[in-house]
Amino acid sequence: EEYSKTISFLERWESINEGEIPVKNNVLKAQASYQGKHYQDAAQYIDMALSEARKQEVEPKENWFVLQRAAYFELKQPKKLVSILEEMVRRFNKPEYWVQLAGMYGEIGAEEKQLAVLEAAYQQGYISKQSDFRNLAQIYFFNGLPYKAAIVMQQGIEQEVLTKNVKNVKCLSQAWLTAKEYDKAVTSLEVLS
Repeated sequence: EEYSKTISFLERWESINEGEIPVKNNVLKAQASYQGKHYQDAAQYIDMALSEARKQEVEPKENWFVLQRAAYFELKQPKKLVSILEEMVRRFNKPEYWVQLAGMYGEIGAEEKQLAVLEAAYQQGYISKQSDFRNLAQIYFFNGLPYKAAIVMQQGIEQEVLTKNVKNVKCLSQAWLTAKEYDKAVTSLEVLS
C-alpha cells in the first residue's frame, strides 16, 4: 500500500530507460494515485496513458476507461464523465455503460439525450433492473410519452422485474389514464383488489 513509492520507482526507471516508455507505466501510476486517493493525479496519468496509446497505436484496455471514469467521478466532473461513458459505449457496448451514460446525461440536464440513450438501451434489452424500468417509465411520462411509460411499466410487471405493489400499479394506471387508455387504466387497478 505504498502507492507513492510505486510512482517514484516508475519515474526513476523511466529516467534511466533509453527506449520508449510503455503506455502501461502511466496506467500503473494512475492506479497507484487512485488507490492513494490522489484523484487529480490519477486522472492526469490515465489521460496521458490513453493519449499515448493512441499515438503508439496500442489498443487501450477496458479497465483503463473504468479507472478514468472512476477518477473523474471522484473529481465530480460530470461533463468529462459523459465523454468517457460515450467512448465506453462505443467501444464495449455493455448494458451498465448505457444506463450510466443516460444517468449522466440527466445529471448535466441533457434530458433529450438521456431519453434517447435509455430508449436505445431498452430496445437492446439492456434495461433489466427494477430501478432502470422505473426510471425509463418516469422519463417517458415526463417527456409527454405516457403510452410508452405504460408499456414499460406493464412489461416490467409482467416480467416480474417490477413487483405488483400499490406504487407500481398506480404508476401504470396513471400512465394508461394520461394516454387516454381508460379501460387499461381500470384493468390495471383491478389487480390490487
